[in-house]
Amino acid sequence: MPGFNGVPSGVGFISSIGGPLGRIVLGDPVGSESDHPRPLITISDMMFNIPFSEPTCILTAPTTVNLGDWYRSDLEKDQTTEVPFQITGTCTGTIEVSFVAKSSYTNADKNLFTNSITSNSSVTAAGGVGVKISSPAYPQIHADSTPEVIAVGEIIGRPVTSVNANFKAKLVKTGTEAVTPGIFGSSVTLQVTYE
Repeated sequence: MPGFNGVPSGVGFISSIGGPLGRIVLGDPVGSESDHPRPLITISDMMFNIPFSEPTCILTAPTTVNLGDWYRSDLEKDQTTEVPFQITGTCTGTIEVSFVAKSSYTNADKNLFTNSITSNSSVTAAGGVGVKISSPAYPQIHADSTPEVIAVGEIIGRPVTSVNANFKAKLVKTGTEAVTPGIFGSSVTLQVTYE
């Protein structure tokens, strides 16, 4: 609808506004009004209400994904293992669920999530490595990309009732930089939106 900006928060129904609805024509619609009167039809306030539920989802996902311990040669030869994780849950009144990956720790292309740990006197941070995140629909997830859909109704436009999105995370070499041993950790937020 033109000018519709969404339902205000906390509103559980939409009601009609009183006023003229239109005119009814009895007989020939192109004839004169003197022969066929065109009475005005009006509706009063609160004649009908349209109840609705605000869209909502209850989703769960792991807060930590353990990528394991690897030798430098495993990373150099791309022999690390993908670690699966999921976003699951239920939704009401939604037609689509999507996400965007957010992180302050990425490479220049934003397709790998880099080490958030910095070296100090007691910790040596791993270098030249990052995390690649993928899903069946997206072979490589980028940070700050356009929203990526993880659930739609069985028929587009129909409600989404459940979310079962599968992902894989893998520790990989970031490029030409040499892999150096140490501790690795990164921080990635999957920001989920539903409508």
